[in-house]
Amino acid sequence: NPWVENPATSGQTAYLNAESVYAGFVYANYLDVDPAMAKLIQSEFFDGWEEDPTVYYTTGRIRDVLNMKMSYKEAPELAPDGSEPISWALNQGHEGNAVLFASAAVLAYRVQGIPARYVEGYLLTEQEVAESKTGSVTLTSKNSHAWVEVYLDGVGWVPIDVTPGFYYDTYTLLEMVQKPDKVKHTA
Repeated sequence: NPWVENPATSGQTAYLNAESVYAGFVYANYLDVDPAMAKLIQSEFFDGWEEDPTVYYTTGRIRDVLNMKMSYKEAPELAPDGSEPISWALNQGHEGNAVLFASAAVLAYRVQGIPARYVEGYLLTEQEVAESKTGSVTLTSKNSHAWVEVYLDGVGWVPIDVTPGFYYDTYTLLEMVQKPDKVKHTA
């Protein structure tokens, strides 16, 4: 909106000031990566990659690398004692659950300078609700899931799922956020 560049009301100015303060907090706190891990993530995900480092292309790259390096397994073999779990999953175990996929992706986004955070919750599908005779569904550990949220300036936190088999819908939402003119024309 034009007012983002030139606020016309005190409410718009207050919003932009608050957004600026929060964005500063996000960039100060959601880009940290241990230097040794940053080196590993850079070499595994981005060395030789010459695409535009936007959220859209970075997401595609992260998904591609994770799909090449690991397969999804609900209960993967655990890293041996003393081993770093993400490094081990990428280079020795070659399998991971949603926790490992999301954890690796958070680090990859951060290495690219994109603020990211790890999120856990529950996944309940429309089919599970529809199959319920009473309208109630009991959530169990089977429904637990992990994903990533990346911060987009002026938009906020956007969920992105990098776990194979789970990410079509949230990725479509990301495309809509990044290409709003296309969405307006389609709508």
